[in-house]
Amino acid sequence: MGDGRYYTFDQFYSVLFLTCLLIAICIFGVISCYQGFKQKGRLILAAHATLGAAVFMRFAAEVMVSPALAFNARLAELGCTLGTECIVLHMMGQRSVLAPLFSVKALLIACAAAGLLFQTHATWLIRSHTHQAMAFGAGYLGVTGCLFLLSVAAALFSTSRLRGLLLFALPLGAHLAGAFFGGAPGEISLLFLYPFLLCGLHLFSTEFRAYHIGDQAFANITNLIDDAVILCDDQREIVYRNPLARKAAFLKKGLTTVTKKGPDALVAPGMRPADPYTIPAFSSPDGKTHIACRTQPVGPQGKSRFFIFSDISTHIEMLDLQETQRVQLEEANQRLRQYSHIVFDLEKEKEVSALLSDVTHTQDTFMHQFRARVRALSQVRDTEGFNERLDTLIEDAQTNLARIRSLVARYRRYHGT
Repeated sequence: MGDGRYYTFDQFYSVLFLTCLLIAICIFGVISCYQGFKQKGRLILAAHATLGAAVFMRFAAEVMVSPALAFNARLAELGCTLGTECIVLHMMGQRSVLAPLFSVKALLIACAAAGLLFQTHATWLIRSHTHQAMAFGAGYLGVTGCLFLLSVAAALFSTSRLRGLLLFALPLGAHLAGAFFGGAPGEISLLFLYPFLLCGLHLFSTEFRAYHIGDQAFANITNLIDDAVILCDDQREIVYRNPLARKAAFLKKGLTTVTKKGPDALVAPGMRPADPYTIPAFSSPDGKTHIACRTQPVGPQGKSRFFIFSDISTHIEMLDLQETQRVQLEEANQRLRQYSHIVFDLEKEKEVSALLSDVTHTQDTFMHQFRARVRALSQVRDTEGFNERLDTLIEDAQTNLARIRSLVARYRRYHGT
C-alpha cells in the first residue's frame, strides 16, 4: 500500500486508466444527450461507469493509509466489478436463447447472492491471498466465461456478439484477474485493460452508426403521423413512444390487454370495448372519446409489436350524424310515398272526370244526331232508298252505342265497380 509520496506501476496505471475512462464516459454522455441513445447505449454507458468506479476504488485502496478504509474500498471495488459483469451479461443475453438466464430478475438474484457471499467472506477473501481465494477467483472467472461462451454459441451468426465478447468480456476478466491475483499477473492484465475498452468504444460507435441513423429516420417518420405510436416488447413493456403518444391523455395511465379482442389488443384502463367495428375500438366511460387500436408484429420472431392508436371520435360523430340523416331520409321517403298515393288518386279522379265528361258529351251528341236523322227520315215520302237509309241509321246507332258502352266500361274500371 502506498504512503502518498510515490506511486507504484499499478497505481500510476490506475490513475491513467481512470482519467481516460472518465473522458470516455463524458463523451458517451454527450452523445447520449444529442443522439438519443436507447436502452443498449445506456447500458453500455452504465457498464463503463461501474468499471470506472471499480478502478477508482482499487486506486483508493492502494493509496489509503487506514486499513479499514482500504478494506472498504476493496469491497466497493468488488461490488462495482460484479455490477459491471451483470450489466454486460444482461446486454449480451438480451437477444439469445439464454435470455431468461440474463434477465433483470435473474441478475438481481445473482447480485443479491453474491453480495451476501461478499458480506460473509469478504474479509477472508481480501486480506488473505491463499489458494482458496485464488480458487474462488478462478472459479468465478470460469463460470462467467462459460456464460459468455454459451451466449456466443447461441448466435454464432452474429459477429458483433463475438466482437463484444472479445472487447468487453476480456477486459472485465483481466480486471478481475488483477483484482484477485495482484502482483505481476495483475500488472500484466492491466496492460490489456484500456486498449480493449478503447477498441470497444470504437466498435460501439461504428457498429451502431447505421442503427442510430435508422432510428432517427424512424423517429422522424413517426413524428409526421397524426396517431399515437408505441413499441412494446414481448412482455408488453413500452420501449418507444412517439411525441403524440407521450402527450396523449388516454395513454398516461398505462395500457392493459383486452382478452375479448385478442391477445394483441391493448387499451387504456377505464375504457370499454366499442362494438361493432372491424378493428378493435374502445370508448371512454362518458362516450365522448373513441380510440381505434391497430397492431403490427416486428422483429425476427414477431415478439415485439407496434401499436397505433387513432382517435376516431370525429369519425364516430360523423357516423352517428349519418345514421340520424338516414333515419330522417327514411321518414321523408315514407311521407313522400304517402303524398304520391294522394297525387295518384287526384290524377285518377281527373281522368275519371274527363272520361265521364267524354261519355256524357258523346251520348248527348249521338242522341241529337239520332233524333235529327229519324226526323229527317220520317219526312221522306219516296219509298225508293228508304230501306237503305234506315239500315245505315241503325248501323250508326249500333256503332255509337258500342262506343258508349266501352266508355262506360272504362269508367267502371276506374271506379272499381
